[in-house]
Amino acid sequence: MANASLANYTNESRTVFYRSRFTVSPNRRGDIEIWPQIIRTIQNWLEDKEDIRDQHGQANLFSQLSDDVTKISELCETTQAECYASLAFAMGEFEAECKQSFLATKALIDKGPYPDYWAMEYIEKDSSEWYRKWITNIGISADSSNSYIVNVRVSISDDPSFLFETPRIPPRNTPRFIADMLDIPDCITRAGNIVLSSEPKIITAATIDAFTNSLTSDNRTIPLIVVSAIRNLPGQYPIDVKSFARKIRGSAVVYRIDNSDYQTRNAYHRVFEPDTPAFDYRINSGCMRVFFPGVDLNDPEGARRHHYFTQDKLDKTDERQISNDICGALTRMYQRKQNEALDPRSVDALINRLKRNELVQRFHELEAQHKEERIEPVNLAGLHTEAELKKAIKQKEDEYQEKLASSESFYNEYIAELENDIKHLSSDSDTTELQSQIESLIDEQQRLKSTIAANQHAVAELESRATRAEDEAVTAKQQSDLLRATRQFPKTPCEALEFAKQAFPNRLFIHEEAIKSAQGFTSKATDEVFDIMRCLAVSLWPKYFEDKDSATKAGLEFQNETGYEVTFHESSTTNKDNRLMRERQLPYDGRAIDISPHIKGRSGNRNAPLRVHFCVDRETRLIVVGHCGAHKETAGTKYQR
Repeated sequence: MANASLANYTNESRTVFYRSRFTVSPNRRGDIEIWPQIIRTIQNWLEDKEDIRDQHGQANLFSQLSDDVTKISELCETTQAECYASLAFAMGEFEAECKQSFLATKALIDKGPYPDYWAMEYIEKDSSEWYRKWITNIGISADSSNSYIVNVRVSISDDPSFLFETPRIPPRNTPRFIADMLDIPDCITRAGNIVLSSEPKIITAATIDAFTNSLTSDNRTIPLIVVSAIRNLPGQYPIDVKSFARKIRGSAVVYRIDNSDYQTRNAYHRVFEPDTPAFDYRINSGCMRVFFPGVDLNDPEGARRHHYFTQDKLDKTDERQISNDICGALTRMYQRKQNEALDPRSVDALINRLKRNELVQRFHELEAQHKEERIEPVNLAGLHTEAELKKAIKQKEDEYQEKLASSESFYNEYIAELENDIKHLSSDSDTTELQSQIESLIDEQQRLKSTIAANQHAVAELESRATRAEDEAVTAKQQSDLLRATRQFPKTPCEALEFAKQAFPNRLFIHEEAIKSAQGFTSKATDEVFDIMRCLAVSLWPKYFEDKDSATKAGLEFQNETGYEVTFHESSTTNKDNRLMRERQLPYDGRAIDISPHIKGRSGNRNAPLRVHFCVDRETRLIVVGHCGAHKETAGTKYQR
């Protein structure tokens, strides 16, 4: 982990706020891979959170998350949907930080093109309490039948310099991405043998046997919460059951039962029969019971473990407080299993364990191989005298002693190597001698690869220099003629666009919609408008049409060279809004193009900052500028209004 300021917290000071564990599986048979869908769901949630910070003018990681977005579903042979996400994020190689948040991922890829174990740590500052940070850990472990075990832990960490009253723990709820996980298309989410849902399930005469089987199952790992309708008020419950089910989705399953129905009431009484131990587990009308795992309806002492809420208690207690108390209790139920990922440190431990297992296996193989090397007995054929016999025996003894010494040396050396590796690999330190050696070899390998790539690039550059020089000469002449004909520099953003159109005709196309959007925008932005046009032509255009290798990291290099922040797509919430996305579609060259990519200017005012939207059109080898003016409407700005 990086020594970034947001990541400097003490593990012991954490307070677990939310905890859950479940399995996501494809609901179709066959070799279906759902890994990309899970990763895309998590990145959507992170993008939305970082985009909100961006809309409020706060430091954020949105650009870093969107800079290397790749079609990760192409990594798998058979998937259910096309999924795009940051490649570094998906493959466990992402680490970035700003003043408001920190994000890192770690992965172990053992057998396939995608990780067997993956984990992330997302740390963000509280929006209102300066001393508080939120830490979200998500760990994903490959399971059988193309399923994945997901561990989620949300914690809060308070600054030790906060010396006043004990910091208040906010009301507990379920992170929004849990609902997104439960709603992944063509997938089903289970905790143990229980199917999770955001909606309450209904107990009727037809379903009570299935409920009872789940209730008493030894394999159940998640609580079942049953709310009973109020007596003589059919369909009315002491709490809002739907809202309550959403608050604790992913951590428990909520059932509702209405005993006003005659058949349901009879089936209910057959399960919780009076004058039997099961009667103590009942849920009276207007009441609620939390059934933790391990229900034995024949155990008269067991009912006290499963908390009971009377109607009077439900009437006097705020619903949010009830869900808060239950969620607080549920967080104490979960514990990460040994071979499952939860956070980047747990993936490191799994990598170390895999390395140790490989070393042990290698040791046993060498040990077995050495045992097969036997000392052949003395060959007595041809030995006639006592002297000849003694000499042969002495020679065999010397041979045996030599092999014995070699064997002892081998074992001592190898055991020392094994113990040394285990010592380093078990260390909590971020850097070990073994890792340092590996990193040195990787650095040397990368240096050699870079040298080879540089030589190849130099040869290619020499081969194309004549053609490029000719094109540049034509462009330079056009720009020279333009400057000689120009009597004054543009005074408005519209004039700046027209000037750029004439200066870079072979690289930029200024759409009429861009001219319209620039009309009326503050004239103070004129210099910046032309500067952005110049940067598009001389910095971004070559990355796509001259140096193809830099196209994959064009955004980061463009930002480093020019200082302008560029984003190549909108947030997931904006993408879901068809009206907003239609506003980012323009007719061009007989087809529709997408101008979602945009550069963030600094001119304008706080509510209307300069934004330049464009499209890199590979067919015409031009950058089409489609908007140059005020910030376009997004899901975030619409929400604020």
